[in-house]
Amino acid sequence: MNTKLVILSFDGSIESKLKVSIQIREEQGTAFVRETGYLPSNPQLIAKYSEWQRTYLALEVQTRAIKVKSARIDDSTAVLRRNCRLISDDLKYLMSTWLNHPDFNPIRRAFHQEVLRLDNARVLIQSDEIQIWRLPWHLWDELEGYSNLEFGFSRLNYHKPEKYNQSNTEKVQILAVFGDDQGINLNPDQIELQQTSTVEIDFLYQPSRQEFSDKLWNNS
Repeated sequence: MNTKLVILSFDGSIESKLKVSIQIREEQGTAFVRETGYLPSNPQLIAKYSEWQRTYLALEVQTRAIKVKSARIDDSTAVLRRNCRLISDDLKYLMSTWLNHPDFNPIRRAFHQEVLRLDNARVLIQSDEIQIWRLPWHLWDELEGYSNLEFGFSRLNYHKPEKYNQSNTEKVQILAVFGDDQGINLNPDQIELQQTSTVEIDFLYQPSRQEFSDKLWNNS
């Protein structure tokens, strides 16, 4: 199977001009394609993403409340769904317009010529700006009709951790997430986890998507 690693590096902030480079290579080999391009600042895109996130979370909370109460969907829920769709369309437009900037053409061209003809590819988004990671990259029009892509994210500069021997005093951190417990007795699982002396456990019960994301980021 013809699998390649594609590294897209974003140097700078989305609120200022971004220098973008692309490397395409074999998984364990040297790069055989290197190109550089630029993207202009786009604070409007970040603002639209934040608006979409707020609307989506509000819809999720309201939908969950309806399921719990077995109530009918009211006008406010329908309005939230419609707004979420409209904001998603706006977000896709802003994303596509931004990535169609002429200064980004070398990256688009390399991606189109070298990646989209492959059976499989792994795409690594490198940036020190978490806002870049959170952008809806699946909305990039270059990816339409191409499903065999895996996305990963990292900082621009990172070091492979050295191997070390874990001492008996060190504890492994575990985030235990418990979902809907209706009809399920989760107490035995919790007790078994608590009896493990070599781990430090943080329990999270029926979290929202935002609570789960915040917990992961805060503990990372």
